[in-house]
Amino acid sequence: PSSNCSSSANVTSKNGIGWWGPGGTDVQMLEDCYLKDSPPGLVSVKYRHPVNLSQPDDVTYLRQASEDILFRSEIQRYDANGLEENIVKFLGFLHPLDAKPLSKRIPQLRLSICSAGSNAVLRLSNDSTSNHLEVSASHSPRPSYYCSEVHRARGVPLFPDTSEGHKYMFDFTVKIPTYLNETSIVQLKWTAFSVEFEVIDDKHLELYKNGSCSVHNNCLSCLTDALCGWCESNNNCYLKAGTPVYCQKNGKNSFLVTHPDNCTVCSDHIYCEQCSQVLLIIILLN
Repeated sequence: PSSNCSSSANVTSKNGIGWWGPGGTDVQMLEDCYLKDSPPGLVSVKYRHPVNLSQPDDVTYLRQASEDILFRSEIQRYDANGLEENIVKFLGFLHPLDAKPLSKRIPQLRLSICSAGSNAVLRLSNDSTSNHLEVSASHSPRPSYYCSEVHRARGVPLFPDTSEGHKYMFDFTVKIPTYLNETSIVQLKWTAFSVEFEVIDDKHLELYKNGSCSVHNNCLSCLTDALCGWCESNNNCYLKAGTPVYCQKNGKNSFLVTHPDNCTVCSDHIYCEQCSQVLLIIILLN
């Protein structure tokens, strides 16, 4: 479902029912749209050079494990050492849902990471926690689109249990040189329900969730965690289910920000004074 509050809540992908079950959540109150809204997909987090991992430059919820990345710059950068990089992270959970290759000649499910002109590393957990993340695939920059197959150490299956209800956390990190002034494709593919590698769709993808909301000190960082919401009036990140969905703003109740598109960022401002005020807040928070 694109949103639990939308009329398309029962829509599923081409392979049948998604990880959320046969339907969406029937909400009766406006607050539930904020508390229970959990669209399928993954979290794409982008950091421009110089990278500050506590302050993302962009956060997007993707419906499939594929994105065309282009870091535009107003100035022409020259990096003689080739060490300056922009970073993209795909974060989330993969639900196998009894996925199997379509061909009997392929003994088990296969997974690959794909990118162009960039360093790529996939860390895949053997459960739904970050405690067991391990490097399962990587490759160095190639001039053209390139894919690396994912393997666990000692021949362990990619997914110990593929049945419904089991999910596996992943962190797919791609580092793109700043001098690469062209679109870079970033994808996660597998052989589920196919004889060829295909992009993983939303039926099997769940947004990253952790619940450690207090560690975030800005809106975009806060919303990399689907369990959290941002209060603009006091610049705090709260657990959506653990606090009221309202926070005070100019003496009135306002909803927590729960989608990254609604975060206030520098590019929202056209006047220097307004932009400077946002930058001042960020500096004070850090």
